[in-house]
Amino acid sequence: MDEWIPTDHGIENEPVHQRPGTFRSDPTEELAAETLEEEAVPVDTTGRAPSQSVHEEVHTLHAAREKRGQSWGEWYLAMRAQTSRDKSIVAVVLIALLGGPLAILGTFWANIDSVISTIIFSPTIEEVMKIGLLALIVETRPYLILGPLQIRFAAFLSALAFAGVENLLYVFVYLDDPSDGLVLWRWTVCVLLHVVASSIAAEGLVRAWNRSRETLKRPTLDHAYRWLFFAIAVHGAYNLAVTVWELAR
Repeated sequence: MDEWIPTDHGIENEPVHQRPGTFRSDPTEELAAETLEEEAVPVDTTGRAPSQSVHEEVHTLHAAREKRGQSWGEWYLAMRAQTSRDKSIVAVVLIALLGGPLAILGTFWANIDSVISTIIFSPTIEEVMKIGLLALIVETRPYLILGPLQIRFAAFLSALAFAGVENLLYVFVYLDDPSDGLVLWRWTVCVLLHVVASSIAAEGLVRAWNRSRETLKRPTLDHAYRWLFFAIAVHGAYNLAVTVWELAR
């Protein structure tokens, strides 16, 4: 029986239109299949559970490390040795200073004139975004951090930056002729609130960073969330108290 070999891509030459037993695939398709098989990414047979972290994405920071067969701990120690003290300080300070203004932008998303927004949405967005960039550094580039004090200082600086910008907006934009007492309140009590809340959230990052350094394993922020939730609760409780006081006047 003659064997049919496809020579063009017309519909009349589709396999369904050929006599049974006469079809043979196009040799170019077989070559393509072999090429794809050679280029396929090897399957991880180590039995490790897949991670939900950005570290597992293709073309990430750790792609080259995994290709070299370098463990995360070896990579961390090597990168830490290559990172100067000055580079570490500059990087973390920049991240901290950016965190405050970024949180200000985030507050516009929750700029809804309602009690629910004041008590829940605003505190959540502000606390998440004040600490967000610092958390990203802890999770993806922990070698930039020299020690726990640096994390706490960065959170403190981010809170000051946020409180400063927020107070300027309130005093010069949102409020018409605010009283001296209100201005003093904003530059003392409100600043203290943001510093305390960010310091609470930073404690979770400190513990995550310490655990990673001690075990030489990738940082995980799973246990840091409880500290973030606590910071949000403190901020929300303050907003609730102020709201109730304003309504009772």
